[in-house]
Amino acid sequence: MRDMYLPKLKEFFEEYNLKQKDVATKLGISPKTISGWANYHDIIPLEKLVKLSNEYKISIDYLIGKTRNNNYKKLCTDKVIIGKRLAKVRKDNDKTIEYISKKINISNGAYCDYENGRNLIKTIYLLSLIDTYHNLSIDELLKEKNS
Repeated sequence: MRDMYLPKLKEFFEEYNLKQKDVATKLGISPKTISGWANYHDIIPLEKLVKLSNEYKISIDYLIGKTRNNNYKKLCTDKVIIGKRLAKVRKDNDKTIEYISKKINISNGAYCDYENGRNLIKTIYLLSLIDTYHNLSIDELLKEKNS
């Protein structure tokens, strides 16, 4: 996993003069939780990361340091849509479920559940996929169907 998986989060708060308590209120969580994310103690659940992105129109690719520009797109957490996209990326890169599962350190069954839309992929595994597919855009993977 990346040592600092959201390196731009603190910078984003400062740039937009956001207080962690205000962001926490909008996301329906405690300020302590935000602090844990900003200080790399906790990993933000994907649903909350998408809500943060959509609420403040901030690109996840930008927050993780994959891009230098905030090219925001409205994102979704539809596990069926995301699962189909995960399967397409894997197939387009000529990888097997076994290969990907091993690379991101989960069981084949758990990864199949993500691709088949039974479960929403966890943030930590999504970030691990960036290390596997260097051209993967989280924003593209999570974008709303019609964006």
